[in-house]
Amino acid sequence: MKKINTKTLTGQVEYFLLNESMTRDSDVLLTMRVWRRFYSQNLVRFATNVLDLNDSEAVCNLRALASQDSIKRIRAAFNARGRYYPRSWVVAERRGIREDKWRTSSGYPIKNKTREPAREESYMDPKRPPPASLFNSKR
Repeated sequence: MKKINTKTLTGQVEYFLLNESMTRDSDVLLTMRVWRRFYSQNLVRFATNVLDLNDSEAVCNLRALASQDSIKRIRAAFNARGRYYPRSWVVAERRGIREDKWRTSSGYPIKNKTREPAREESYMDPKRPPPASLFNSKR
């Protein structure tokens, strides 16, 4: 397993993108996981001060949390380098990721290299041979 420096925000974001694939689809979930794991003390202080109506202290504790925008930008930078693409094609399409790049990073063959099954065949048929492009790709 890859060793990640979790002392930096980039390392913290990469930790969750690598280990929890659900966080690749949702920036809000990614932010919540980063806050809960690495900023729990500040999160507890923030919630306590909000409940106590202590606004000035709550703002100080909120500033100590990593911003959702920063976390989102780091995730987008990883995606721009071709790493940690979302699991869902719908999310990838909304983020402007090309389908061929998404398919190859997810382990699927490129769309124009696959063939539609005949009416009597099924994608799930164990006797159906895999597409040749999966094993004979030129890189």
